[in-house]
Amino acid sequence: MAFDFISIDDDIAGAAMNEPARMLHSLDSIHLATARLLGAELTALVTTGSPRRQRMRA
Repeated sequence: MAFDFISIDDDIAGAAMNEPARMLHSLDSIHLATARLLGAELTALVTTGSPRRQRMRA
């Protein structure tokens, strides 16, 4: 299994700041914004912690 490193750019930062789920922590917002921006390109997402996994599923 390979992993890709994705740099946080202005698009990701902007999307994270405007994430509809306002109760997210900053790193959760960045993860979710990145996933949303990748769309169909995203085949898997690795994260830690059960609360974060629950928020990502929503």
